[in-house]
Amino acid sequence: MESLRVPHAWFLGTHEEFRSKYRSPIENQHNEAVKERLAKMVRPFMLRRTKEAVATELPKKTEVIERIELAGLSETCTKACDWR
Repeated sequence: MESLRVPHAWFLGTHEEFRSKYRSPIENQHNEAVKERLAKMVRPFMLRRTKEAVATELPKKTEVIERIELAGLSETCTKACDWR
């Protein structure tokens, strides 16, 4: 797991405390209440800025979609996943 670098990271506890209090319940038990509580705690530290707001000189996003044929393991894995 990458380190979270925020000025007040201490409020998340040590790595072990974070793992037992947040990571394990969220990842292993799919505990939505713990996930929401963590999201609420870190929300004030998350910056949500759009490219238009901070770099107006950049061009609009360009998307190129190319369809490709998969074969072998790639095809098997893709078909096994539920992409809905």
